[in-house]
Amino acid sequence: FYKDASVTVPKVEATLKTDLILMQVSWDNNRIGDHNIVIPYPCSITQIEIYSDDLIEASDDADVNFKNNAGLSMGTQTLTAGTTIGSGVSLTPSSNNTFTAGQVLTATTTKSSAGGNAKVSLTILKS
Repeated sequence: FYKDASVTVPKVEATLKTDLILMQVSWDNNRIGDHNIVIPYPCSITQIEIYSDDLIEASDDADVNFKNNAGLSMGTQTLTAGTTIGSGVSLTPSSNNTFTAGQVLTATTTKSSAGGNAKVSLTILKS
């Protein structure tokens, strides 16, 4: 609980503007391709963490390309073939990473030999 008038506009810092959105991506049969999520408010994506929650099939690497609403890439990251559960990689986008409320972020997965899943956390800074 907050006392009346204890929170003012000048007291709102970047830490209060930071949020986390989670999404699932996959390289399984019939699940390779575009994975979309609606961004609920104006923001910038400042960090992307990708952690395997299933063994990445060992024949070849698993890529995921993150795109803004216009389909422009903010970066691609790779989980290497054979990545085990709990292993992860990160990406710090520096362009094409701003969104308005209701726009769609697309994570496009590619892999020649199907197999694997991951959870993605998107760190955002609300505008």
